[in-house]
Amino acid sequence: MDIPFYLQIVGYRGRAVVVVSCVTKDSPYRPHPHNLVGKEGCKKGVCTVEINNETMTAAFANLGIQCVKKKDIEEALRVREEIRVDPFRTGFSHKTQTSGIDLNSVRLCFQAFLEGPQRGKFTNPLSPIVSEPIYDKKAMADLVICKLSHCSGSVAGGNEIILLCEKVAKEDISVRFYEEKDGQVVWEGLGDFTPTQVHKQVAISFRTPRYKTLERLMQQF
Repeated sequence: MDIPFYLQIVGYRGRAVVVVSCVTKDSPYRPHPHNLVGKEGCKKGVCTVEINNETMTAAFANLGIQCVKKKDIEEALRVREEIRVDPFRTGFSHKTQTSGIDLNSVRLCFQAFLEGPQRGKFTNPLSPIVSEPIYDKKAMADLVICKLSHCSGSVAGGNEIILLCEKVAKEDISVRFYEEKDGQVVWEGLGDFTPTQVHKQVAISFRTPRYKTLERLMQQF
């Protein structure tokens, strides 16, 4: 990740650390075998950073995700279990059921620990939070529309369209309609659908958006 990002603890001032690890995309969030790598604080697949006492923030830069091969899943999760990084306490029973682990997507989990009575011991955990899903770009094809069930529709919108495409991530895809004039976008709208309407990652069933005016006869897409 080339873009730095930050985490802040609100409502508390004092020493704390934050532990970042990979968890599965879907809830319940289980430890994911992929490892985090970076220049500072990364060891055994997780990253630990101390919070700045003045700003109560931690900065993360040059953090990368090292993908684990299917044959190495069990060992990677064994290491995670050994260092006791299981932020949602879901356990490690999945380490022997590797077929259910999606290696093409992860979330980052951030869990802060406050310093306890003994100096240098961060024993008071805060509730973990997770990032949006992160997808392996190599596993996803370029966005290509292979076929449309209809090539025109009403300016009132609401037409049901089926779009066939290359493999997409159902939680991270949208169908955008737009109109350009003199090189400028003068109108745009999004197709209406939910992730459940993305079939096998290669077909999307959606309804067209309403155009900005209903008085114009035009081909919408």
